[in-house]
Amino acid sequence: MRFRRAECLTYLGSERRPTGFRHYYQLDRRPLSFFTSAGPLGLSEQSLRAAAAHAALANLMDLYSITLPHEVVIEGIGLNRLALDFWERTARNLAAERLVEDDLPAQALDAHWRSNGSMRGRMDPLPQSVRRRPLLAMSGGKESLAALKMMPDASACTLFFLHYPDAGWEHGGRLFRFFQRTHKCVKVRTDITGTGPLLEEFKCTAYGMFVIGQIVFSALLLMDRFSTISIGNEFSANFGNGTHDGIPVNHQYDKSFAFAQELNAYLTQHVTEEFTHTSPFWSWHEYRIAEKFFADDRYLKQWSSCNNSTAVRRFCGACAKCAFVFLLGAAHTDPLKIRRLMGANLLDDLELIRSLADPTIRKPLECVGTKEEVWVALEDIWQKQIWRDSPGLKYFAESIRPAIAARLPGMRKQLLQIQSLRAFTR
Repeated sequence: MRFRRAECLTYLGSERRPTGFRHYYQLDRRPLSFFTSAGPLGLSEQSLRAAAAHAALANLMDLYSITLPHEVVIEGIGLNRLALDFWERTARNLAAERLVEDDLPAQALDAHWRSNGSMRGRMDPLPQSVRRRPLLAMSGGKESLAALKMMPDASACTLFFLHYPDAGWEHGGRLFRFFQRTHKCVKVRTDITGTGPLLEEFKCTAYGMFVIGQIVFSALLLMDRFSTISIGNEFSANFGNGTHDGIPVNHQYDKSFAFAQELNAYLTQHVTEEFTHTSPFWSWHEYRIAEKFFADDRYLKQWSSCNNSTAVRRFCGACAKCAFVFLLGAAHTDPLKIRRLMGANLLDDLELIRSLADPTIRKPLECVGTKEEVWVALEDIWQKQIWRDSPGLKYFAESIRPAIAARLPGMRKQLLQIQSLRAFTR
């Protein structure tokens, strides 16, 4: 298949502005720039420059996935071989999803990476007298809201919002305004989602954004006030979407425990020992998180787990992610309540349910759980004796349940346990 690749993608550097930093890139000799705004900024000038450069590198991962360049040059920060390897490895793992979306060969990921920058990437040590708080990344999904429910009170953490100025911020903006009344909140804005012309130019159907990295590295700008950032990344994210042309593919790669270890090691070795990324759910399946979240109605009106939410609808009702959270919600609480919240009974959409439940179909390139989680949730709904004539439940009852019925109680028990991370420890 013929496809277009950029010749060279370069990160040139970041420039301080009154409200943040503008990051400069060059794509085949054409200038590109994106902005990160945050405040107030209280770090030393060296620390701010280093943090801004790393926020720019996190953006570079998205640009790499879209343009698939033959060469990547880092001029805005000095990276040794180990540091450069981290970014190259991260870019390849993230861009693997693009191979699937556009049916590209594995060789599309081959690129020469080099760094000839001189700016020091390590942040200055903080004074020992500085008192800092933990951050909790808040997206309004069931994981971040379940994590908030587990906090002893509103003073236990500060909520961190990453603002992408696109349609998805309709939900984020509502959420930010809601929690400002009860919690301390901070917001960092990045316009890296403004890549529409590049998507068209390079015939990029879809790509996996480096959301976790953009959260963590942009939060470094606030390190004088905060010591950790907790993100609701779950055990289910460790299980990918198979392979494509021999390349492992995982839509949730940056949410995996393996990547979290690499990210924290990179921070310690190359940036700072005074900031780290964590998650309360690394050992929890999404099924267990859903049990926690749907145990009561707190934050249900603020919840949305759909990437296509709008000003008038929190759930599109047409994506695999909506279907997955519909099943979890109907399994763990009143199914009629979930139908009212989401605006439809997604068990009526047979193709959506099949995309999640069919053991012969690759897991959708969405933030969804394992086949076992889908099957157990469907069994839970089946046992409630509701919607048994819906296409989705009839398909489960006739095509899947007979072969696994005896194993379902054991599956449920396993999904509700704290999972061992030994297999994913590096």
